[in-house]
Amino acid sequence: PAELITARDNWTGTRVQWSPLGSYMCTFHRPGLALWGGPEFKKLMRVVHPFITHAEFSPSEQYLVTFSSEPISTEAVDKMLGAEEQHQNPFTADDEGHSVCIWNVRTGTLMRSFALPMNKDGTPVKTTWPQFKWSPSEKYFARMTHGSSISIYEAPSMALLDKKSMKVAGIQDFSWCPRVLEDTRTGAARPEMLAYWTPEEGNLPARVTVMAVPSREVVRTKNLFSVFSASLHWHPSGKMMCVRVQRYTKSKKSRFTNLEIFRTGERDVPVDVVELTDSAVAFDWEPTCDNYRFAILHTDDPTPPPTNANGIAMSAVKTNVSFYAFERKGKLVKKEGYALLKTLPNKTTTSLKWSPHGRHIVLATMRTVTTCTLEFYDADFDQTAATKSGNPGDAISLLESAEHYNITELEWDPSGRYVVTSASAWRQLADTGYILWDFKGQQLQKIDIEDFKQFLWRPRPQSLLSEEQKRTIRKDLKSYSRAFDEQDERRLHAADAELMSQRRRLVSEWETWRTQVAELLAAETDKALADGYKLPIAADNEDFVVEEIVEEIIEEKEEFI
Repeated sequence: PAELITARDNWTGTRVQWSPLGSYMCTFHRPGLALWGGPEFKKLMRVVHPFITHAEFSPSEQYLVTFSSEPISTEAVDKMLGAEEQHQNPFTADDEGHSVCIWNVRTGTLMRSFALPMNKDGTPVKTTWPQFKWSPSEKYFARMTHGSSISIYEAPSMALLDKKSMKVAGIQDFSWCPRVLEDTRTGAARPEMLAYWTPEEGNLPARVTVMAVPSREVVRTKNLFSVFSASLHWHPSGKMMCVRVQRYTKSKKSRFTNLEIFRTGERDVPVDVVELTDSAVAFDWEPTCDNYRFAILHTDDPTPPPTNANGIAMSAVKTNVSFYAFERKGKLVKKEGYALLKTLPNKTTTSLKWSPHGRHIVLATMRTVTTCTLEFYDADFDQTAATKSGNPGDAISLLESAEHYNITELEWDPSGRYVVTSASAWRQLADTGYILWDFKGQQLQKIDIEDFKQFLWRPRPQSLLSEEQKRTIRKDLKSYSRAFDEQDERRLHAADAELMSQRRRLVSEWETWRTQVAELLAAETDKALADGYKLPIAADNEDFVVEEIVEEIIEEKEEFI
């Protein structure tokens, strides 16, 4: 059973949120936000930002971005704090009317506030979250003005890079590479990278661009045609980026998907293309696989089913799940690129999530009224079948199928050993609570909680080992195992030696007791004889009869009445 660390009533006003490395827990309140941490989860910092609705940490938890739908008013903040605490008001006249704030987590200092981007006609641009996206080094952060520009800022100065925004006509989305990559030849750190895409406009094709920061040098571009939409998916290693492109057919009556996969970890960034005949509606990289395996959810009809007011679909859509992996050129592979491993047809899956440590994946039908299935797969289970057929996809095996009625959320724990599925009252009111599963799909615990809202695993800090060190450890795992087996054997021998010693001690005590009793009996006998006691004499040469009765079962019957 789980161990309760601490619990408090009215700890938060709306919800809670963990920082990326699990160092802080955020609670949201009307006056602002509080950060809690330490062994006893004491309050570490208070952020004054009234009516805060969103918060986002930088990757290494050095900065915190907060958003409030209510523009900042220093007068209103003074009034809310009261006369005795007005000195805690972090805002000045320069912050009036702004909605986004960036704070230094270690000191609690307000670094800078920002107004929401405006359209040319003076109306606010549609708000998206996160407002700012951080580079992995935290040296830069950026936000997009939809359809017109990207603004890149430097930290800790919070100043605009090169004192100007970068004009990108029609920009729809952007994303940072999640890692600072190393040059394969020199080992030196490469510039950080940012990718964005723009739609077709007139005779100009849609375009995906990978750009270096801070130089803004274009690393790679790819033109695309007949584009309906696109999504950017970086592999956690930063060495691959998939652009999931929804395209029109020639008749423009239906759509299909192309996966444009940029090998950003290689020189000149080659691009592989995976062409589908239907539409991919979900994509997920396996986090820790050397062959950059991924899974996609695809269907003939990408139109989402109708939903109720809480976003619960009224019916399920037939979908397929496919697995792909990158194949290097070799004796059996003439052309390197991505190959289909396996397709699981005729599912109702709406979400797929890999374990944080790879290999295991859960296919879930969530937020749907009619079905609520869970399927737990092991992508490397049947290696014998994969070796026999020569297709790695044959190793993908179903471990367990299960159901969780009214499921709305699914989360892996950071170790990859457990999965929690939950039914939140934010989505529906019946049968709220959560179920804990192991990675094989065995139900470990079911907890029903009335008005249950949220379940969050605490993140773990990133490993201090490099990927190369991890590979070396996995390669030499047998030698480590042998050393641990020897330790276990020594401990077992020590336990056996202790047990034998105890047995010898008990036998010695028993023999000592028998000797003492025998000596005492002999002494008492000699004394009795000296006092004239005569011992009974056994009769000699007398015949006697011993009668022994033996019973033998000849036959046995059972009768039922």
